[in-house]
Amino acid sequence: MKTKLVLVVGAALLASTVALVTPAGAGDGVWLTVVKEVEGTPPADAEFVIEVICVRIDLDDAGLEPLGVVLDYGGTFTFGPDGGEESLEILGRSECTITETDDGGADEVIGGEQTVVFEDPLSQEVIVTNVFEPEAVTTAAPTTSTTSTSTTAAAAAVTAAPRFTG
Repeated sequence: MKTKLVLVVGAALLASTVALVTPAGAGDGVWLTVVKEVEGTPPADAEFVIEVICVRIDLDDAGLEPLGVVLDYGGTFTFGPDGGEESLEILGRSECTITETDDGGADEVIGGEQTVVFEDPLSQEVIVTNVFEPEAVTTAAPTTSTTSTSTTAAAAAVTAAPRFTG
């Protein structure tokens, strides 16, 4: 019977983690590649921050029972408005949690929280997409002003003799 050990890792643990971060596609080994995609037009100064926290678990010689947590490791990736990709080397049997902590003001985030399990020595990729909707363009209805011109005849002087009726 195979037992899986799952740990909840707090943010305080991140401060004491060992980060093994390298540019995407570098070297041999097993890698977790985080791809940041951006749809629409983000602000020019948009910044996206993704934290990766991995827990390495070794199994006994038979590969059946967890021996305990050997190492917690991870990294923080910061991407600009164009997105990009970064990779983290995986250190054996691990479970990694990927969380976007700053979405750059996106209207929608797809894949902002994911968990990836590395049981076999195969590299994996996760994609986090930030969607920016086009801003609504408000146009005012054209206004038409009508000017009415009325012509009134100037008052004419009355030149009539007074009439007396009896």
